Amino acid sequence: MPSLLQDHLMRSYFSEEGLEYNMGRVPMAGTDFSIRAYSYMDSEDEVVDCVDSTLQSFQLAQEDFEFKGIWVRDHLGPAINQSAHKNIKIITVDDQRALIPRVLQKIMFDQQTFDMIDGIGLHWYLDSENNTHLLDKTHKLYPTKFMIGTEACAGDFENNVRLGNWTRAELYAKDIIQPPFCTGDHETTVRACTRTPPPSVNRGYVEPKSLQDLKTATEIPRRLDGRTR
Repeated sequence: MPSLLQDHLMRSYFSEEGLEYNMGRVPMAGTDFSIRAYSYMDSEDEVVDCVDSTLQSFQLAQEDFEFKGIWVRDHLGPAINQSAHKNIKIITVDDQRALIPRVLQKIMFDQQTFDMIDGIGLHWYLDSENNTHLLDKTHKLYPTKFMIGTEACAGDFENNVRLGNWTRAELYAKDIIQPPFCTGDHETTVRACTRTPPPSVNRGYVEPKSLQDLKTATEIPRRLDGRTR
């Protein structure tokens, strides 16, 4: 991609002349937008249920699910607080509304862990007007923790890309405006790709927010308030 087009893409999102984004997602290892599954250290000799306490292959799936709250309390939180980056916020859950109460009970199991968590990340894929009460409940239980939208992507159920589709723009606007107690929203992916996006590893042909070939850029319509998701 030419440097001029790269600069245009970044300025259209983050500059004062553009959408003035002030945050975004920088993934580590594979994500659900990757075209194949991969880990921090792939190996042909991997054992699926391996307990890798020495971190030789980064196979910590079981420990990750069972002890994440403890790890945040004893390691991640203190490390951030004692560093030059102590203003970094820790967001937990980062998943569907329906999972919030159950997951938070496991993560914020004691006061120390509770104090280390700053906010709660929400995805939109299972949202409905019938489960907004979960956000009310969460705010009542954890009024000092902010809630923020962290992932939304049109086409996840329809499995296709629709250039210039304003109906999808309305869905994004509703997702941003409607949820009670949500204080912000950030872009899931600013993705450069061909005009026919490759299928992602687990969602088929979902719709990125910006499509580029090597010469041109097409910015898909998004927020009705003048911004883009």
